[in-house]
Amino acid sequence: MPDYKKLNPEEVKIKREQFLRKTNDSAKLNPDITNFASVEDALPYASSMKKLIIAGNGLKELSPKIREFKELEAIDLTRNSLTTLPDDLAELKKLKTIVLQRNQFKDFPLVLTQISSLELIDFSFNYLETLPPQISSLSNLEELKLLANKISFLPSSFADLKNLKSINIDVNKLEAFPEELTQIENLEYLNLAKNQISSLPESIKRLTNLKTLIISSNKFAELNEHIGSLSSLEYLDVQYNSLASLPKEIGKLNKLKKLHLGSNDFVSFPDNISELKQLEELTLSSLKVKKFPDFSKFNMVRTLDLSNNNLTELAKYLADFKNLKEVNLAANKFKAPPSVLFSMDWLEKLNITRNELTEIPSDISKIKNLSLLNMNANKIEKVSGSIAQLKQLQTLMLSSNKIKKLPNELSSMQNLKFIYLQQNKIEQKDKDEITKLLPNAKVKF
Repeated sequence: MPDYKKLNPEEVKIKREQFLRKTNDSAKLNPDITNFASVEDALPYASSMKKLIIAGNGLKELSPKIREFKELEAIDLTRNSLTTLPDDLAELKKLKTIVLQRNQFKDFPLVLTQISSLELIDFSFNYLETLPPQISSLSNLEELKLLANKISFLPSSFADLKNLKSINIDVNKLEAFPEELTQIENLEYLNLAKNQISSLPESIKRLTNLKTLIISSNKFAELNEHIGSLSSLEYLDVQYNSLASLPKEIGKLNKLKKLHLGSNDFVSFPDNISELKQLEELTLSSLKVKKFPDFSKFNMVRTLDLSNNNLTELAKYLADFKNLKEVNLAANKFKAPPSVLFSMDWLEKLNITRNELTEIPSDISKIKNLSLLNMNANKIEKVSGSIAQLKQLQTLMLSSNKIKKLPNELSSMQNLKFIYLQQNKIEQKDKDEITKLLPNAKVKF
């Protein structure tokens, strides 16, 4: 699959003219990483150029002279005003990647269906309402990005894209799960977030190679048992739906590493959810359950999000989660950091913003590997000097509290790079003192 990251226009902003001014030597121009103003501007390099970037230039049409670029493998036309593409584009027999993000396309250009070498097409942030039946001729297509369009259905011929591995139809107008997708058995990545889908078809069980399924922000009230047939699934995101429960078949997803369940209406979880022993990332934010199930078997988890749940305590078994690196406890009801955290010296990031903390206790120093500590928006008045024992701490966030002073011990925190103290009760003379204490850190008041 093409390395799409290499085509990110933010990484290749240098205009041809800017580049020449900086080097004052046209011989040093690397055309493959230069953002040209037009096709004509790049013509001197047409015979050998493999990548052409014409991004953010307000281009309204692509010159027919594009046919001169016979060796072209990738073209990035992001952030222009294109509505069509010239038929001459079909002469680029080696073209593998075309990026058309943020243009004005309402129709999928038929000329693209004549370029059978294409492996990646990115039409994100346009105005497409449908795809042509001829899209099935793109036999080598592996990745299709249709984020933020107006697509409400897929043509039946879409099922013929047998080499397709990744498709993103996030933020569109689908009201039903496209059955055509279930016939593409090589599919590994499927993003259908932010549509109007309410159910999974039985045929989804064919997608035994699917590794990522993102169906967040839809209208699911339940997931049927067929979810358990996705035997290769590693990442499942069902956040922002109306799910009240999960099918017991969820326990069959024994390769699952990331499970995002936040912002649903769960009242219970199936017992065999504990069978998901490979989980590394678990999101349980903004749920309505009064009591979480026993997740003690999830000791492979590295990232745990329990934010916005009105929690006042944490289960003691978390002390056995030796792989846990990041915990998000934001927007709960903690009056003090849960004591179980103090036995987790392997923890690296702790977010406990928007709770009811009144102080930073001395025991916080026991979490000796912390690199980020976020305690914004609490009621903290006192900061213990023992916080200086967090020798790995790089970012300390204490904004929107009631802090008047910080302990002098902070001067020993050589690795501290950022400290946020906005909206506290620190007087100017004390601000000056804090700045002197931390000459190597960026302090924000």
